Amino acid sequence: MNSLIHKSAKLSFLSVSALALFMNACEGTAVVGEENDSVDGGDGDGDGDGDGDGDVTSNNDFGDLAGTRWEGADVTLILGSDGTGVLLYGEDQQLDPPTDPDAGYFCVGEDAFLGGPCSPYQLNEGWPYPLIDAEVQGRRVEFKVPVHDPWADWCALQTPQVQQEDPDGTKRYGVSPNFDSGRDEEGCFIHESQESNEKVYVGCDWVLLTKSANVCMCDATECVADSGTEGFELTANPDFTQLSNATGLHLFLVE
Repeated sequence: MNSLIHKSAKLSFLSVSALALFMNACEGTAVVGEENDSVDGGDGDGDGDGDGDGDVTSNNDFGDLAGTRWEGADVTLILGSDGTGVLLYGEDQQLDPPTDPDAGYFCVGEDAFLGGPCSPYQLNEGWPYPLIDAEVQGRRVEFKVPVHDPWADWCALQTPQVQQEDPDGTKRYGVSPNFDSGRDEEGCFIHESQESNEKVYVGCDWVLLTKSANVCMCDATECVADSGTEGFELTANPDFTQLSNATGLHLFLVE
C-alpha cells in the first residue's frame, strides 16, 4: 500500500528531513508531488465534494466517465456524475471536524515528524481528497488533488500572525509568529519574541503543521489550507475497464 502513496525520491527526502526542518525552524513550504499549482483552499469537510469552507473550485470535466467508480489495491477513485470527484487511499477515517486550534489534526504524533505513516508532506490514507481541474481526453484522464485539504477546517480556526513587515509597510502573515522554535526535554516551544530566548511551550503537532510543514497560508483576516496540489495522469485501456499510470497505480472499473 505504501508504494501507492507516491513516495517519489523528492517526497521521500522531504519526509525523512521533516524533523530536521522542524528543529531548525525553516519556514519554506514543502513542495509535494508532480505539480504545485495555485488553487483555492481545500474542502476539509471530509466528504470530498468540494463544498466546504475552503472554497475548492473543482472545475472538473469527466466526460463519458462521469458517474464511474474505480478501485485498486486500497485505492478508490470516484468520478461523480455531478462533476465532483474523490481520491481515497484505504478506508475513510470519517474524522470529526477540528475544534481546537492549539492541537494538531489528522497527522499527529511522533511518526508525523518523521514522515510516516501519516505525514503532512504527502497524500495519506484515510482522507477523501477532492479532485480538481479534472479532464478526460481520449484515453487520458488527468486531475489534481489539494495535498493540504485535510487541514482546511483546521487552518480556518487559526489566528493570522504577522510574520514580516516590509519597508513599505506591507505585512506578510502566517499561523505562527516568525520566531525561532525548537524542541527540548520538556517539549516543543516557540521563543517569546525575536529578541528573546524565553520559551513558550506549545503542542509539537501544532508546531509541525505551522512551522515545518506550513499546511496553512494566511492574510490579515483568515487562514486557509496551503494551495499545493499533486497531479495525476492516468491512461485507460482500449475498453475503458482499467486506468493506470507509470508509477504503478492500477484502478479497475467497478460501476
